[in-house]
Amino acid sequence: MNENELLMGFKSGKYTADEVLAYYQELDQETSRYTLSEGQKGLWICTNLKLNLTCITFNMLSGSY
Repeated sequence: MNENELLMGFKSGKYTADEVLAYYQELDQETSRYTLSEGQKGLWICTNLKLNLTCITFNMLSGSY
């Protein structure tokens, strides 16, 4: 499975956010120096799925900005 297949599978509901995150954690396991907070993980997924406006809107509505 490649990155594009994984992200398309996530968009279609085939894969969960945890599965996507696990895929990228495995890829970066050797080079990862810092871990992301839960909020950063959510923003990272939105950014990589081209959902920037959704993330910004959600954070502003939830008071997390």
